[in-house]
Amino acid sequence: MYYLGIDVHKRDSYIAVLNDDGDVVEEVRVPNANLDDFAQQYAGSEAAIEATSNYYTIYDRLSNHLDVVVADPYQTKATGSAEVKNDRLDAKLLTQLRRAGMTTESYVPPDEIRERRALSGQPNFCPGNRLWRSVLVDWRHSPDGKCENVVQTTLGGPRQPATASVSNCSLSRSPPPE
Repeated sequence: MYYLGIDVHKRDSYIAVLNDDGDVVEEVRVPNANLDDFAQQYAGSEAAIEATSNYYTIYDRLSNHLDVVVADPYQTKATGSAEVKNDRLDAKLLTQLRRAGMTTESYVPPDEIRERRALSGQPNFCPGNRLWRSVLVDWRHSPDGKCENVVQTTLGGPRQPATASVSNCSLSRSPPPE
């Protein structure tokens, strides 16, 4: 059995592989486009990736070959806080946590919920996540008001200025100019 820790970035990922004894088998940087090929080499193994903005597609691709867990980034950082931090150490920490069974898993929504989130422009954060509150506060204070943008996307039609405060996400609109 092998254990993989994958530190995911926008274009590439750093992967650390440990065996049952905890010995490092391989450490490599792989372009995200080639993750399928790498995962096939270790098919049936256990892997951990950190929840990032683009983890859905990587999770889906890796789960075809590996038993993948999405690690909660806050818990991972709390468990393995270190003065020196780099991709290699992050990947190794994820691998060690997965091997020890100490990975705090993040919620991975099913495809149906992901599609709804994509339609609404909702970020890929769990409502229980601390980031979620800051996102909602940013939405509330944004000049356009994300709540209005959701209705605009759903209902269509010309955009008109809101008559009520964006802070309460009221969706009433002023009549069109004459």
